[in-house]
Amino acid sequence: MNNTLTPSEKSLLLAVSENDASKVKKLLADPEVRANLNLDAEDKNGYTALMIATESGNVEIIKNLLIAGADPDIPHYPIGITAWDLIHNRKRISLVFEESIKEWYNKIR
Repeated sequence: MNNTLTPSEKSLLLAVSENDASKVKKLLADPEVRANLNLDAEDKNGYTALMIATESGNVEIIKNLLIAGADPDIPHYPIGITAWDLIHNRKRISLVFEESIKEWYNKIR
């Protein structure tokens, strides 16, 4: 877990935690922000932006993070759960949603 976040990383993690899809999209589109942004940076609890978005079930944010290059296979320290695991385990996210996200992600790889 990295405790030293750039302002860009802090802004992205905050926007995702606030479930603000338009702010996330704006941050990801800003070249200055992207230059100082590790999409897989972890918050103080070891969660990446993609993990946080998955917990909230916000499909738009999840897709935007995946398009931007966020890695869904990074394990959360210390328990080892990934964003894919979170998608699979969320009861309110249906199997159809899970499969459509995986299918869509495999197309952009």
